[in-house]
Amino acid sequence: MSKYKIAVGFIAGNHSVHFGTLASFVELANQDMSDFELTPIFQNSIYVDRNRTMVAAEFLTEHDSDYLLFLDTDNGITRDGLLYFMEDFEDPNVNIVTGKYLFKDGKEGRYVCGYQPPEATLYNYVTLPEESFTEDVINLSQMVGTAVVGCGCLMIRRKVFEEVPYPWFNTPWVQGPGNDGGIGHLWVGEDVFFSFHAQEHGFDIHLDQRIKSPHYRGSKCYPPEWDQTITKED
Repeated sequence: MSKYKIAVGFIAGNHSVHFGTLASFVELANQDMSDFELTPIFQNSIYVDRNRTMVAAEFLTEHDSDYLLFLDTDNGITRDGLLYFMEDFEDPNVNIVTGKYLFKDGKEGRYVCGYQPPEATLYNYVTLPEESFTEDVINLSQMVGTAVVGCGCLMIRRKVFEEVPYPWFNTPWVQGPGNDGGIGHLWVGEDVFFSFHAQEHGFDIHLDQRIKSPHYRGSKCYPPEWDQTITKED
């Protein structure tokens, strides 16, 4: 019997997956994965919030996995990353963990995570640079207040979906400050919505900097062994 039962929700339009993601799982197949039972979940929708919600609903109602790993189809994962996730979840108070990855464009070396400053209006947040933290595992909710993370490499314990009200993911438009100082509107991404929604219902979000998930940006952030476009001459 497998020690760790993880459903992997691949978020894709038209069921397309980047070659780097496939390569990372080929690498997993070359290693001892006897402790893991990985169950893939695919749902198809051009709307990312709906796609994530359908994946979470299938995880909750049709599978007996203990954890759901959201892995965007341009993110990779390693066996060490999976082991670090499991190490984190040995603490029963840890329920949501994000891996460390950069924006696709390398956006000033900033993580796909951030926080809402106390003076900011709802859903407005700032991103965090790589040098923000020194510890391996950080409770972002306790350190920065309301944490904001992406879902590109995010593992969630089953109880979160059982206790946080549906819908878990949404993309609302909300009022916010306009460019001219008046009232404007802000489009809220489904990952930002989930971050706020989960924390409002008592679940902190952790960042594990040991979990390094390559995020496709011009093929430059994947390890060479994952990238089949690199030749020996390169």
